[in-house]
Amino acid sequence: MKSIYKYIFTVVALFAATATFGQSVHDLRLNEMMIKNVDNYADEYGRHVPWVEIFNTAYNTVNITGCYLTDDTTGLAAASKKGGVIPSNWYRIPTDQKMYMPQRSFLIFYLDNSPLYGPYHTNFNPAESKTRYIALISADAKELLDLVVYPMELRDT
Repeated sequence: MKSIYKYIFTVVALFAATATFGQSVHDLRLNEMMIKNVDNYADEYGRHVPWVEIFNTAYNTVNITGCYLTDDTTGLAAASKKGGVIPSNWYRIPTDQKMYMPQRSFLIFYLDNSPLYGPYHTNFNPAESKTRYIALISADAKELLDLVVYPMELRDT
């Protein structure tokens, strides 16, 4: 009889651990991006600005609040230290109920250097950058979750 209780306890513990640790920002990917957005996707103001899509590859909900989008990872080492300073050109994804990404869903962020336009508008624009990549960094600023490099000719207009 004791072995049945041990078996049931083990199964319940495994389910609880899976439910607790199932949500992970490591399941996020920078899936698509458009740097030269002339007549494609428009933001809520009707502007055609650069954008990037974050895709949740998991079969569970992932909260991306606090993660960072940037086109400059040079501050990654300094930011990851205890008490480190987060670079000003890192866009911190704000706390918002819409930042809970359901399974296999995506969010579009506009790379327009207009963060006052709303939570989906970053504080950098690839057209004004010296780099040619977009990075997604964890909320603790210690891990590079994903990075997409694009050809320089896509940035030039």
